[in-house]
This record gives sequence, structure tokens and C-alpha cells, in this order.
Amino acid sequence: MTEKKRNVANIAFDIISSGKVWFLLFFIIISLFAINHSFDNNGVVINGITPNSASEKAQMNYDSKDSLRSLEKIYSINENKITTEEEFYLAISNAKQNSTINIITNRNKFGYNVYLPLDENKTNAENLGISVRAAPTSNLK
Repeated sequence: MTEKKRNVANIAFDIISSGKVWFLLFFIIISLFAINHSFDNNGVVINGITPNSASEKAQMNYDSKDSLRSLEKIYSINENKITTEEEFYLAISNAKQNSTINIITNRNKFGYNVYLPLDENKTNAENLGISVRAAPTSNLK
């Protein structure tokens, strides 16, 4: 029985001292940092801006080549905190046409002042020209 324990201990020592195991652990740890997972991330990010829209005219931009973690995050619209896509579209639908709304993002703490034109054929969201999605929690696509 003691010989069996000694064999198990030798096998465990051989596995731990193997360079292949350390090599594998190194790449697992590097992969976890590359994924850059965040458990407390909520809110919405800009997923696209329609050309010639009110948002584009207000100098808002969207680069589809940005990494997921560097997308522009929307914090508030007209001082209404935005944490979900539903809150974003509700705040936009409550805005009055022919007025200016203030959109505060992580890239512009003072906010973008976006003029919503009077157009009864389009909704406020169509006039604004921003599509949003839930903020990503990692760099995985």
C-alpha cells in the first residue's frame, strides 16, 4: 500500500514538473487576460450610425473595426441614465422632435448635442440614426 502511494506521488510530481503542463497553464492564463471578461458591465454601446443622420451631423462616429471593449458606451440621454436597450429607445421616443437632445458617452463627458428634426414620417429613433446593443462583457466575437 505504501508503494502504491509512492507511485501516485511520483506520477503527480512528474506531471507537475513537466514543461508541457507549465506551457499549457501559461497559455490558459494569457487567454483569460485576452478575453478580458467583465462581470459588472451593463449598459448599451453604439452598434452603428446611419449616414447623414442627426447623430452623424452632431459628429458622432462608429468604427466597425474597433475592438468590442472600446466601443462608445452611452451613459445618459437628457440626464436619463441608460442601462438597457429598452431604456435607450424609451428615452429617444420621449424626446420631442424639433429639439436638441444631449447624449453623454464614455468618449464625450460633456455630451453630444443632437438636433432631432421635425419629420412626421420617421420615428425619433430613425431621425437620430443610432443603433445600440447591450455592452459586451468580453472581447469574444
